Amino acid sequence: MSGHSRWANVKHKKAAADAKKGKAFTRLIKEVTVASRLGGADPAMNPRLRLAIDKAYDANMPKDTIERAAKRGAGGLEGVTYEEVRYEGADKAMPSPEAVAAILSATTIILAPSNPIASIGPMLAVSGLRQALAQASGMRIAVSPLIGGEAVKGPTVPMMQAAGLAISPVGVSQAYEGLIDAMVIDRQDVAYKPTLEEHGLKVLVTDTLMEGFEGRLRLAAEVLDFKAAVKP
Repeated sequence: MSGHSRWANVKHKKAAADAKKGKAFTRLIKEVTVASRLGGADPAMNPRLRLAIDKAYDANMPKDTIERAAKRGAGGLEGVTYEEVRYEGADKAMPSPEAVAAILSATTIILAPSNPIASIGPMLAVSGLRQALAQASGMRIAVSPLIGGEAVKGPTVPMMQAAGLAISPVGVSQAYEGLIDAMVIDRQDVAYKPTLEEHGLKVLVTDTLMEGFEGRLRLAAEVLDFKAAVKP
């Protein structure tokens, strides 16, 4: 039993260290990419890029990762672009009173495994919706859109990188900081469970890939059973 406890402790520490390292790498990659986009991919002619690269090397980032980030920013990687996400007009939009009332009175709120930047982000940017979710008394559960560091579909990963978020369930939780009570993560990401729990979140680990209608029903039922178990 003691051996099991030591192994669990090692996995816990590794997950926390990986999450911290991933967040730092994401921030450094973003700075390299932005610097390259603004001043070109030649560090000899771009002081901001040279400084960003030096910081990346100091953090022990692999050379090929740094070079890809610089090429991406300068448009040197075919099919890859770096986007700054803005929710234009969101500050002028207003939710309906019915929408706010529904959020405040709901017993359960589930944020689907959608892109937290492109799908959920625009809604939270509307004045009043984020505040309503923050004040909601029901249990708020987010389903991670990532499985083993990859999205099932869509540009979730590059958009999270653009937002400076770690590409992990921890990064997803950061996108919803102060807005959720629990997370549902895939079995491939079980190593992040202790870190998420340290941040005060309840965690359900299951198969989050929804294959067909039956798969969607299965996951929905598991999430609702999880909610009933942790917050009757």
